[in-house]
Amino acid sequence: MLRNGEVEMQARDEEIRFLRMQLAEEQRVVSLMKRSLPSKKATEEEIVTLQIEVIQLSRVARFVFVWRHKANKKLGRRSEPLCPSNNTKSYVLYM
Repeated sequence: MLRNGEVEMQARDEEIRFLRMQLAEEQRVVSLMKRSLPSKKATEEEIVTLQIEVIQLSRVARFVFVWRHKANKKLGRRSEPLCPSNNTKSYVLYM
């Protein structure tokens, strides 16, 4: 009877050891995944930087559009709409 108990204890110890190894492997995988994710703070900073760049480029584009429009007007050229059937304010500016 004691022999059966020892065998059972040894089997349980093996099972516990195997489960601990599995747990360690799962923790290692989770740790690797966490390191591979981008930092939330760095991502937010990049978004802010890109938003600022978009605003600056929009201002430059607007400036160039107005400057070309004035130059065309001064030279007697006409700025034509990109799509004549559409009532948008998009124009082709000749330079």
